Amino acid sequence: MNDAPYVNDAQLVNEARANRYEISSQSQPSQSGSLKCDDLDCVGQSGLTMHEISSSSIRSGPNPDPAQPSSARLIPTRYVPPIAGTALERATNRASDAARDAALMPHLAGCPSEGRPKMRVPVECGPLPFLIKRDGSWLYRGSPIGRKEMVCLFASVLRREADGTYWLQTPAERGRIEVEDVPFIAVELDWGGCGRQQRLTFRTNVDEIITAGPEHRIRVSYDLLTCEPTPYVAVRPGVRPGAPWIEARISRAVYYELVALAVPGVVQGRCMLGVWSCGCFFALGDMPPGEK
Repeated sequence: MNDAPYVNDAQLVNEARANRYEISSQSQPSQSGSLKCDDLDCVGQSGLTMHEISSSSIRSGPNPDPAQPSSARLIPTRYVPPIAGTALERATNRASDAARDAALMPHLAGCPSEGRPKMRVPVECGPLPFLIKRDGSWLYRGSPIGRKEMVCLFASVLRREADGTYWLQTPAERGRIEVEDVPFIAVELDWGGCGRQQRLTFRTNVDEIITAGPEHRIRVSYDLLTCEPTPYVAVRPGVRPGAPWIEARISRAVYYELVALAVPGVVQGRCMLGVWSCGCFFALGDMPPGEK
């Protein structure tokens, strides 16, 4: 098993640029006998899919001869994006790092405090040029983000504060974004069972799966002028206790499916139509006058 420590190549490049470090090579030295910052630039800007660099050494030069023997271990781990790029590419790279770090945090829960990595406070960047429209589409500087994979990546680092504002937060930076209604749309419904044992499972437009229940509750909001109902389902909690949840608006087609599954129930002494999921009754509206 590989027990070599993980080396963040982008961090290595930045340190080399700042401090003009030289990394000695034991296997195939360059003309000067060491790997210079220019060589690191070639590695960082090439976007290679490698990089756990063992402590033994690495081959120097931007295009080493693969036939030459080397004691270096270049282990494929993840795509290392170019250092230079557009603002959207840099934001995507930061979101990817944040999603990876968030996936690792559950595995660190049982680690002793001295063995855990130190978490730094993200830098406040102020408003970011992102907008999530009411239909669930994401815009960057007024232009739609067409790639669903990129939208899902940004959605994975979306947070909500106690004041209801939405933020994109990575371990290094955080910035506020605008959301017209809610960031997600529930576009598909799957159900099983019947009665109190019924389970309602929703899929959002970013392929997040939510099962309605004691935590992921369904609520219906009514327009003050038209009294038109707008149903929502809770997706995930805010960043702090007591902060409002991030929600998904239930699409009209899915709402009609819920209405077809509705059964009578009593909520606070009122006869209501609603649906059961995981032992919870969620009211959708009042009973029709002729059926009370």
